[in-house]
Amino acid sequence: MIQELREYSQSLFFKLLLLVIAVTLVISFGVGSFFGERKEVLATVNGQDVLLKDFQRAYQNQMENLRRTFGDSADKLAEQLGLRNQVLQQLVDQALLVQAAETQGLLVTDLELQEYIRQQPFFQKDGQFDYETYTTILNQNRIPLNDYEDSSRHDLLVQKQQALLGAGLFVSAAEVEQAYLAEHEQVEVAYLYFDPKKFLDKVEVSDAELARHHEANPNDFQSQERFKIEYVVLPLDLFRDTAKVKEREMRRYFERNREQYTTPPEVRARHLLFKVESGATEDQIAERKAELNVVRERVAQGESFEELAKELSEDFSASQGGDLGWFKPGEMVPAFETAAFLLESGQLSEVVTSPFGLHLILVEERKDGTEKALEDVRAEITEQLADRRAEKVLAELLEHHSSLGAAPVPSELATTHGGELKSTDWFERNTVVEGFGSAFSLVPEFASKQPGDSGAWKRNPMQGHLFYKLLERETPKPLSLFEAKEQVAAAVRLQKASVLAKQTAQQALEGMDSGAALETLAKQHGLEVENAKFTAATRFLPKLGENLEFRKAALRLTVEQPFALSETAERVDLMLIKGRTLDAEQATTQRNQVRIRLEQTLHQAMLALRVQQLRKSATVEVINPLFTLPSAS
Repeated sequence: MIQELREYSQSLFFKLLLLVIAVTLVISFGVGSFFGERKEVLATVNGQDVLLKDFQRAYQNQMENLRRTFGDSADKLAEQLGLRNQVLQQLVDQALLVQAAETQGLLVTDLELQEYIRQQPFFQKDGQFDYETYTTILNQNRIPLNDYEDSSRHDLLVQKQQALLGAGLFVSAAEVEQAYLAEHEQVEVAYLYFDPKKFLDKVEVSDAELARHHEANPNDFQSQERFKIEYVVLPLDLFRDTAKVKEREMRRYFERNREQYTTPPEVRARHLLFKVESGATEDQIAERKAELNVVRERVAQGESFEELAKELSEDFSASQGGDLGWFKPGEMVPAFETAAFLLESGQLSEVVTSPFGLHLILVEERKDGTEKALEDVRAEITEQLADRRAEKVLAELLEHHSSLGAAPVPSELATTHGGELKSTDWFERNTVVEGFGSAFSLVPEFASKQPGDSGAWKRNPMQGHLFYKLLERETPKPLSLFEAKEQVAAAVRLQKASVLAKQTAQQALEGMDSGAALETLAKQHGLEVENAKFTAATRFLPKLGENLEFRKAALRLTVEQPFALSETAERVDLMLIKGRTLDAEQATTQRNQVRIRLEQTLHQAMLALRVQQLRKSATVEVINPLFTLPSAS
């Protein structure tokens, strides 16, 4: 069973499934408005609803990841991958795992949930959980506190199930050692780089050689694919019509988003914290309160709150005399916040109990809140609503293209929406086309198109989406020797130069076999000795890049066979091993880390298999017709 899991964990399906699981266990920050604000059920899983709001968060999280990696190509890639359906499948799988955990009687206590949230690094400040940071991040991203805590509770349930499934799995010492050496044993080599380009001036080519090479490699010498299109660019501005924004719509938006136009009250305060251990008895809590009341009396008698906080507070803010700075409603735990906002400037609180312990609060300053009237922001709201309406129209055009497989004809769109209809001359992948710029990202759109087909190229709405009709397409064709003579000559010269480089490197290798030093050979050939240090897990090497042949040859070197050649089409390297090293001081820690990672991989494989099983027996109904799920296998 263990071996089967290990093999399974190396499969492409497993890696994809792990991605599915990983994504569902992370709540996203930065939820957009792509799907609006409607509350809608997308699917049911054994009778449990999968909601639109949860889909929005997961989808936007995935899109943000894609944009960070692929930039402007992210939208097209998401469409090609069927990302919407993938994300829905992820949510279905999460629901199945949570349901299974609950059926098994697995529970997450409030204390477990609290500790889990406190450990999240994005909620920490100076290495400790900070409630202000926690609420600020959630508020900024419009994530209700209850939603986040429910999601976190589900994460913990899945983790508990994973731990239960993985009970009894182990990784052998031999497996740990193999992985440890691959990751941490450093191989250091010295090498000489025989660059074929340095031999080009020693190469001569004949017309006969050019003809033979051209005849033997016709696919290497072809013209680029070329296109002509008719197109119209539809930017957001064409659809923005402030006149269509109705008064009641504006007022409704203002009421629903009143917090955007309100400056809440603020309080600047200090606090002194006495922590209470988890599981403390009532008597122990009462004792800590009594101690804190003694401190309160000292402040009342004139001692400095700031100095007492530095001396006695058990919060990270102690070094700043308990200074919390300015904070608004919603940025502190409820009990603390209620007490603070009831105090006047200069007033000291009674002992306040919160999930973090016992507090004394001293309010130093207050600011009253302000609220803008509708008339003050009418123009701003009008523009925002007009933009939303425009984005919706553009999105519907693109959705039409996606769902029906055919975009509206550019000439019709130009007539309907006022865009300028244009036509191009012949262009290739690397052409910059007036009107929409580089064609590099557009050309892949034509992969499945034929002349007469229409399509849409989704870009940033402000740039404008491009709707096109493919007028002509010229496929690559073989170039004659006359047309490609320079390309053929360059290829033949480099090929012959590579042979000379390999011959010279082989002679140098024979010299080393006879006892010559690498430095001596370097001087003979006008080269410099280079050095490289890496592990088996290293992918890219300085000056060498992703040179698999070099790495393989270097890793095979031993004391008995200390030198070798590495050959690729672009370069030849003569290498000599200098040593193999391990960090002895870190060996135990590193081996433990390797063991933990390997065990986690096995546990994740078990969880992935569990998901497969649950899918087969689940009753899943997709409610929204825009979504589909693959059949269980």
